[in-house]
Amino acid sequence: MVSVTLKKIRRHDDQGSSLILAMIFMVVCSLSVLGLSAAAANDLNNVAKFSGARTLHTAESSTMDKALYLDRYTPTTCPVPPKVQSTPVNLFIDNLSIDVWCTTVSTPSTNPSRQVTFYACPDSAIPANNSYSYCSDPAHANLTVVAQFNDYATTYTAPRSSLCTVNCGDAMTVTSWVFR
Repeated sequence: MVSVTLKKIRRHDDQGSSLILAMIFMVVCSLSVLGLSAAAANDLNNVAKFSGARTLHTAESSTMDKALYLDRYTPTTCPVPPKVQSTPVNLFIDNLSIDVWCTTVSTPSTNPSRQVTFYACPDSAIPANNSYSYCSDPAHANLTVVAQFNDYATTYTAPRSSLCTVNCGDAMTVTSWVFR
């Protein structure tokens, strides 16, 4: 009997290694696409959150501008202590209701004749949160503005012993505008 040994003929080519390289390339590309899509989703979430903060800041700034205007020309808007402001300046913008409370230090015989500190807070459904004592607390006021007013024209020579009530608001300087 003749015995025949059959040997397997092995081919030595790169067909298997190129398949492995292609699989590695596909895994790396998939991971990079997943990373980019996660970053894009995070950026979209941030846009929505920043938009809400921007809307709140715009509403507070607009309400503050209104309060500054009102108090510049009508000093009784923000009474001098011991009187307490009974109602805040309020404005409703972009579905946000903002209250601005204030306090005044009056020195009629000097320039500036008044220094007013304003506090802006979102109006709340909770009555206790809609008060001067709540909003003037630095932990609750989202925007605090300090403004100085010169109520008397530089040509005004009459004695200045009382708070201006007519033709007020000759000059205004905002010395501080701070968002929390």
